[in-house]
Amino acid sequence: QGVKKEVTDQIQGLGANLVFVVPGKLDKNSQPNPLALLGVSTLTRQDLDALTVLPGVHKVTPFMFVAGTVEHERQPFSAFVVATAAAWADIRPRPMAEGRFFTRGEEIENVCVLAHQPRAAIFGDSPALGKTLTVQGAAFRVIGILPDEQASASFGGGGFENMIFLPAGAAQKQIPHVQINRIVLQTNPEYSPEQVLGEIERMMRVSH
Repeated sequence: QGVKKEVTDQIQGLGANLVFVVPGKLDKNSQPNPLALLGVSTLTRQDLDALTVLPGVHKVTPFMFVAGTVEHERQPFSAFVVATAAAWADIRPRPMAEGRFFTRGEEIENVCVLAHQPRAAIFGDSPALGKTLTVQGAAFRVIGILPDEQASASFGGGGFENMIFLPAGAAQKQIPHVQINRIVLQTNPEYSPEQVLGEIERMMRVSH
């Protein structure tokens, strides 16, 4: 049991047990169709709720891509803005460079967490914690900074190192036309991947 727990913890720490649900068809190279990044997503809140209760699924969180530039003191900056749930910090645990990730109780609060790149681009050597960013006219207060990390291909080349994270509830309340573009699931390593993926696929086919 001890070895099993240690292996499970290592897998979860690596993020090796993540599943991404992507709307739209895959092309023949098994890459998401570019239009699926831009078009109307068919993923819903009901999908999140249904996937959460599946055996073998440990945690579930939405990813909503928020368009537009980010402003600080009326200066525009380019960044990949994503709204998600507090569960993302559990699914992909990382030590914080400064501050903290938002909690479940703050998912409707106007707060945000910056990855290393946007923090450096927007604030330079100045302090960022407690400062305010504006996303599509809505103000969000910086409460956490993520450490520098290597580029990731999980999001089609736009890796986690360039992201600004907003709480999903606040984004849906404050920013128009926000939709669920991805559902990210963390599976339980004690279940076989084939079994869990099969359950996820069956559930998505029922609801779509």
